[in-house]
Amino acid sequence: MNSQIRNLSSRFGQFLKRTFLHNWGTKFVSLIFAVLLWHYAVLTLNTNRAVIVNDVPVTVSSSSTLRARGLVLSRSVEESLTPVRVTVNTPLSSAGAINAEQISVNCDLSSITSSGTYTLPLQARTNYGTVASVTPNSVTVEVEATATRNLPVDPVIQGSPAEGCVLGEVGLSATTITVTGPEALISTLDSASVTLSVENADGDIRRSVPIKLWDSDGDELSSPLLSLSQKDVILTIPISHTSSLPILAWDAVIGADTIPDGYEVTAIESFPESLQVMGSAAVLDSLAEQGGLTLSPIDVTGASSDVRSYCTVSLPDGATLVQNRSILVIVRIQRKMTTLTFDNVPVEIRGVDADSFTARSTITAVQVTVTGPESKMQSFTASHLQLYVDMSDRNAGTYTMPIHCLIDDFYEAQTTLSSETADVTLTEVLRNQE
Repeated sequence: MNSQIRNLSSRFGQFLKRTFLHNWGTKFVSLIFAVLLWHYAVLTLNTNRAVIVNDVPVTVSSSSTLRARGLVLSRSVEESLTPVRVTVNTPLSSAGAINAEQISVNCDLSSITSSGTYTLPLQARTNYGTVASVTPNSVTVEVEATATRNLPVDPVIQGSPAEGCVLGEVGLSATTITVTGPEALISTLDSASVTLSVENADGDIRRSVPIKLWDSDGDELSSPLLSLSQKDVILTIPISHTSSLPILAWDAVIGADTIPDGYEVTAIESFPESLQVMGSAAVLDSLAEQGGLTLSPIDVTGASSDVRSYCTVSLPDGATLVQNRSILVIVRIQRKMTTLTFDNVPVEIRGVDADSFTARSTITAVQVTVTGPESKMQSFTASHLQLYVDMSDRNAGTYTMPIHCLIDDFYEAQTTLSSETADVTLTEVLRNQE
């Protein structure tokens, strides 16, 4: 039994050897030829395969023709469609490469001539095979007459500029726009605006800002069916720096050297004392270096009393007042005053009945300071002072009494005493009995 198996195995081995090793070159060439023949059949006699491509975008043609006819879609084609699916019969070799980018689906609006409802076919093309079907194969659109509306563009400025800066006048490259679209949509338009934040801005602003449309409810209105004459405007805002600067009122006075003898300028007051000025940093720095703001001249020639004048501020180019106003200036002109001091001026006690009382005061003399016009004080002496306490109608006792000072009105003087009161004691005089 074992010998039979060995014989069978030996014959099978010889068969395999004859099969693979006998004429092996011819057999190898045949294999190569078979492979080439199969490749030729695939490339030349390739069979088609149906490929389904989803979410193919749709283009719309003849939109300009529709607008030229005064018509517009109530809704865009994209809004009226469900996702488009295209089936393409394509060679097997291209089946793996085809996608939505290799297929174009078009909706042609050229057949529309008036408002109404239209069902338009969707036409698909591709260079990667033959279009078998388009799903959906048509789209239903509503067509309206075109309406146009002009709207002013309102700038909306948000935030505040940097500290010490002031916004100038807002400028727009276009103050109105024209909006075109379906009548129903145009009728809901209320306004157009551009919005810009100036938070912490410290330099001039020039920026392109998109225009937004708003309906009567205050909601933003955005639709591809609305056509704007322009989508953006250039918004410009000059920004100036501000500074509070003092008013140089003294520098504005002229003619002070002609004031009559015995008079002088004692003070110059301005209302207000400072003003807010805006301009470039360089201009403001220059004004600060000169000390403040100069005024139109105030003439006090020959004046012997206060002079009041409304003045204007003199500003260099590039500087303006935050609040334009005139300045009230008062030049105080008074007589020249001088002060004299007299020591130990005696204080007299008056109004005492010498037959009934004796009087004794704790203050017998005081220091007196006298202030009056310089021209009159030149002849003033202590003899022109009369100091006294008045004890009229007083009985025996001790009293704190005011010290009075008499000066001739000619001197127009004011006095100050080192002590304003004195303690005076009245003692009754004893009489001998008869």
